[in-house]
Amino acid sequence: MTFALGKLRGKPVYTELAERCRAHSVMISPTPDLRKGGSGTFARYRDLCGIVGATHVLAQHIDTETIYAPLQKTGDPTIFLNIPIRIKKTIYLETLDGIKALQGSYWPEGALDICFIQLDPPLFNYLLRISGKKAIDLSKQRAKFVKDSQKYYFSDQNNIWFWAVDGAPRDGAFQNNQGILESRFDGLYVCGGSMQGKTYKTQPLTLVLPTYDDSADLICHDLGPTTDLLPDKFGGISGGGMWQLSFSGKDGVPEEIDEMFFSGICVAGIQGECLYSRGPSALYDIFSKYLDIFC
Repeated sequence: MTFALGKLRGKPVYTELAERCRAHSVMISPTPDLRKGGSGTFARYRDLCGIVGATHVLAQHIDTETIYAPLQKTGDPTIFLNIPIRIKKTIYLETLDGIKALQGSYWPEGALDICFIQLDPPLFNYLLRISGKKAIDLSKQRAKFVKDSQKYYFSDQNNIWFWAVDGAPRDGAFQNNQGILESRFDGLYVCGGSMQGKTYKTQPLTLVLPTYDDSADLICHDLGPTTDLLPDKFGGISGGGMWQLSFSGKDGVPEEIDEMFFSGICVAGIQGECLYSRGPSALYDIFSKYLDIFC
């Protein structure tokens, strides 16, 4: 079904969507002041556990041993408490040149820009316990994609999907004197089909390790037209997990979520227009095969 994105806001289905996305999402920062950083998703992949996100969020701190996660403290999605997290390993596909490119002022499309921040299992389980979060099982999501990949590839002929990402733009956010980060945005963004001519494409990766220099998908997710409050800058949403959605309802109004599939990683945004993500092929055909080495 198709509908105006603003029709979701305030509806029970929006509340359900926010809760289901937020159960897995996390904000991350390489510095304790939390002003810089991105978003991510608690995840497991076979023997690995940690946070899946965007490499460029940590590109200038790629060898850091500690990140900071403003985990949600209360039921208020705009208030978070800062917690230091010891990293075991940051797993990424970019070469040294790719990491340098990701440190620039623009996003290079030749980089995959997906990373897995590996944590020790006791710490990982502790973080889930104190935050009330749950981990996505990437192995199960990969199996679902492999079984029916054509269903989840987006194209002009297969345009039944919407996308949602729960991220944390730092626009207007500040850290109060209790060390709590406060934001005027609730973090959930729902994207429609896509902008005309910018919907879906594949492109060769040029800044990643061989033999993973395959063609990776890149999807443009249209944010409008909508009456939703949008940040002036989307810095901080990078790394958020993109969820592929289908709804059912009557008269163009969504009433139920038919399906949610963990579809990719948000890598860039354009003010008031769209978000870009690496899609399921990049995540499950390329990056998860690289993760197999570490399992």
